This record gives sequence, structure tokens and C-alpha cells, in this order.
Amino acid sequence: MTGSLLLGSAALAVLCASVPMLAAPYHAAMGWMVPWHAGGLPPHDVQWWITSGLLGLFFVLMALEIRSEAQPGGTLASKRAAFLPLVGALGGMVVPGGMAWCLGAFWPGSPGTAGWAVPTATDAAFTVPVLALCTYRAPTGARFSLPLGLRSFIMALAVFDDLGAIIEIALFYGHHPSLPWLGASLVLITLMVVLGRWGSALPPKGSTAIAALCWALSGLLWLLLEKSGVEPTMAGVALGFCLPWGNAIRAERWLRPVCLLLVVPLFALASTAIDMGQLRLPWLCSAPFLGAALGLWLGKPLGITGAVSLARLFMGRGGDWPRALQGWWLWGGAMVCGIGFTMSLLVATLAYHGTNLEAARCGILVGSLLSGGIGFRVLKHGLRVSAHTPLHKDTL
Repeated sequence: MTGSLLLGSAALAVLCASVPMLAAPYHAAMGWMVPWHAGGLPPHDVQWWITSGLLGLFFVLMALEIRSEAQPGGTLASKRAAFLPLVGALGGMVVPGGMAWCLGAFWPGSPGTAGWAVPTATDAAFTVPVLALCTYRAPTGARFSLPLGLRSFIMALAVFDDLGAIIEIALFYGHHPSLPWLGASLVLITLMVVLGRWGSALPPKGSTAIAALCWALSGLLWLLLEKSGVEPTMAGVALGFCLPWGNAIRAERWLRPVCLLLVVPLFALASTAIDMGQLRLPWLCSAPFLGAALGLWLGKPLGITGAVSLARLFMGRGGDWPRALQGWWLWGGAMVCGIGFTMSLLVATLAYHGTNLEAARCGILVGSLLSGGIGFRVLKHGLRVSAHTPLHKDTL
């Protein structure tokens, strides 16, 4: 349902931008200036409030999910379980990022290398539904699904990808930082860390009070980060890592449906408004388009499979190597990881403007569709093969 809702939001945005009778009200709604001046903040339009304000809730959820996966029983609970996804995530960021950087640096007419990080992220909101759809019913009536090891690997890889995207945005996509405001932000983050640790040791009533204080301080942190020149949604990351643990579990439960059913679809609606009537052939030959499309479609799977294969080479080919990370499974899973939507669109909006932004958005859509479609077919083929050669239960 989540993937369908996101696709529907993106399709609606493209439709509104492309149909003249819908374009005017759409741009009027997204361009409406919100009359809010708290903290000396200048007025911004609705689109800015969605991408720089409301999307902060999505970053809270991302941080909470990373914390959950690091708990006992999670996909990152042990060093061994986390090692291969970490290696795969690094390869899946370095190779597509390098491809996009090279295109930005050397492609004729390129606007520069600012968009190198656009194809480096994996969108778990799309990859998880694609994995869930990958089933196969054999002629005998037996139903086959993806091996648990592969699903755990991709979920853990997506977590590391999210963490990498957070670091990339924080380090490379802010404005020139204002050191006084940045210093004040660091002091506030330190205070939130101390409060979170203290709240985790308190009884439920005291922990809830500390959590409420952390939520309030995160609003102040958002304002300080905006004034310091750092992407303000990073306040959501700080909040997700600082909430007392009991409250963090409850926050994750109610934030997941809010983010997946409201926040992310609204972001897609605000960020994928591509006017197909203005689509020009030069866009398809530009560095922003090629960097996003080729980085996601080719760079992601090459980086992931290459990194995991190198890890296997150095670790040895012992019999305990996960069968779920070999052959069709590894290639299909790596292809599905090329679905980079939410974070890729966010980085594109921070890196580009005007026609370069439109070209990058087109590249993200094309690369994600190719990755998802081809990866799905590869995994389905793997399921058909496993129907005749059953895959033994494996673990990472």
C-alpha cells in the first residue's frame, strides 16, 4: 500500500505540473507563503515547509528505526550480522556517487558535481513492498518466497544507507555555516543526549516528561539549524537518537503510519512536479539526468555486488557463506536497492535548481523504475529456480 501511495502521489504531481488547467492551482498551492515569523524566520512557501519542516518527522522515524535494528534481535544486533550490509551499503554509495561525480565533473555542459549524492540512497518504503511481492507458486501448488537472509540483508543495508544519506546531507548540503548558531545547536544536541540518557533510567512518568521536553527542544534545534545554515530536518535525527528508549518505541509505532501515509506522500507530491510538456531531449543527455538514472540503475547493483563479492573473497569461501547472498538473489536484491526515491529527491532539491532539478527528478524516476522492475524480474527468476533446487535456511 505504501509503495502504491507514493507512486500515486508522484504520478499526481507529474499530472498537475503537465496539465495546464491543473498546473496553475498546483503551483499556487505549493507557492503560497506561510505567514509565520517565529524566531525571526523569514516567510517560506508550502513546498519549503513540506521539504524542510514536515519531512523532519520522517528523519525522526529513520533514526528510531536505526536504534531499533541495533537492539537485541535486530538486523544490526551483532557485528557479524551488520558487517555484510555495511560493506554492501558502502559499495552502494561509493560507486553510484563516483559515477555521478565523474559525469558532473567531465560531461559537456555539466552544472558541476553538486549532485554526486543523488543516486546513493535506497528507499526502504519502496524496496520492502517490492520484496513482499516477490513470491512464486510452483505447478505443484507450493509457494516460495524470498529467503529470510536476503530480506534481512536488504533491510539492514537500507538502514546503513539512511545513515549515510543523513551524514551526506549534514556535511555537504548545508549553506555556509554560521559558527555561533552552529555552536548553539551543538550545545542543545548535547543537552538532549544527556536528557535522553537520564530519561531512560527514570520510571515511566518521569521518562514521558523528559521525552516531551526533548520534543520541545527539537523544535528549537530545528530553528537553530536553519539559522546556522545546516539542513534543519537534521533536528529530527537528533531527536530520534535522543528520546528515552521506552518513549522511542511508542514514538516509532505512531510515527510510522503518519510518515508513510502522510508525510512521504506529501513530499512526493511537492517534489516530483515534472512538466512533461517541457521535457526536452537535452535533459536526457545532461549530467543531472544521467548521474541519477545510471547511478541508481547500474551504480547501485555494481557497487553492492562488487563490495559483497570482495568481502567474500577476503573472508574466504567457507561453507557458512549465506546462500541468500549468491547468484540471482544477490543480483536481484542489489538491483532493487537502486530504488532511490525519497532521499534522492531531497538531495536533488538541495543540489540543483531550474532545469537541472527537473532533469535530476526525471533521472531518479527512470533509474528507480528500471531498478525496481528489473530487480523484481531477477528475483522472480531466482524463485522459479529455487522451486526445483530448494534453498536451505540460512542466516547472515
